[in-house]
Amino acid sequence: MSLMQFSAEPAGNQVLVGSLPQPDYPPALRTHAPPAWWSRAELTLEYARTAYAARGQWSTNEKRLLDQAGLRHLDALICTMTPDSGALTTALDRVADALRRAVADP
Repeated sequence: MSLMQFSAEPAGNQVLVGSLPQPDYPPALRTHAPPAWWSRAELTLEYARTAYAARGQWSTNEKRLLDQAGLRHLDALICTMTPDSGALTTALDRVADALRRAVADP
């Protein structure tokens, strides 16, 4: 088991082997982490736009991310993507808009 996998188990509330304590996230983390996460999300979306959409490719390996974030409706958008750079760029814009709305109205 990797350290990353071990570290993610308490946060995801799914223990794979044995038992782990349930962390209590401090108020400072709850305040300062979301802007940092949003900044990383924006970088990822920009990377997707310049690296993958330009080549007409899209892939993801996230398993329950959309469910946990209340964004399962994005599946319909993702399923309609075609390997066309313009279409992928438009889809990325729509995904970014949905993410902005989700962050603004948790």
